[in-house]
Amino acid sequence: MRTVTVELPDVIEINGAKEAPELIRSVKTDKFESDFIVECIAHALSQKIGDPLSNKKNLERVANATRVHENLEKGIWASKTRGNGSVTEAKLLEAVGKIDIAKLLAAMTPEQHKAILAAMVYVLLS
Repeated sequence: MRTVTVELPDVIEINGAKEAPELIRSVKTDKFESDFIVECIAHALSQKIGDPLSNKKNLERVANATRVHENLEKGIWASKTRGNGSVTEAKLLEAVGKIDIAKLLAAMTPEQHKAILAAMVYVLLS
């Protein structure tokens, strides 16, 4: 057991709660005691490791959870290296290859067509 001193903000904004009622988009911390903070940390760590394990279709889920665990023990919450998330470059390219371009273009507005064209020109000229 070790003692850590933490300076908490008065209010913590909740990520992903932008559509929630304003009353629950943030949490005041003035009543947080050390036991409660430890419970919050334990829950966050459990969730962080459990998320990659929950995707039963992902054959790499144990390896992904192991990488998350290793990063957490190093004090790294979010990894910036490739392959540590659930979407790999290979999966992205595979998904893009399955897009029905004609159907996509037919569903787009003229403004979206212009934006796609501008992006393509930018890429070609870069």
